[in-house]
Amino acid sequence: MKLTIDRMTNEEITGWNRNIEFTYNGEGYSVLLNWDTDYGYTIFNWTNNMGHQIAPPSWVKDYKSDYEGFEGEDSHFMFWSDLDRLTNEVSA
Repeated sequence: MKLTIDRMTNEEITGWNRNIEFTYNGEGYSVLLNWDTDYGYTIFNWTNNMGHQIAPPSWVKDYKSDYEGFEGEDSHFMFWSDLDRLTNEVSA
């Protein structure tokens, strides 16, 4: 018996994590932003500027992006997307 490979796709990198510190309306926060091909965006580990773990702030549910093209999107998606876009601009 001989093993043969007939077809392959190689996608070893299926997601990423970014530790992000940011300021919103004068308050400092830290989060772990995650994106993967199965689940999209997720935020873990909300921390305030004092270093304490916190629940996601209430303003997230009402967040509005200034970025064109997000009209009608969910507030969480707009926030996650803005963090992604802005961190890409910083790392460029």
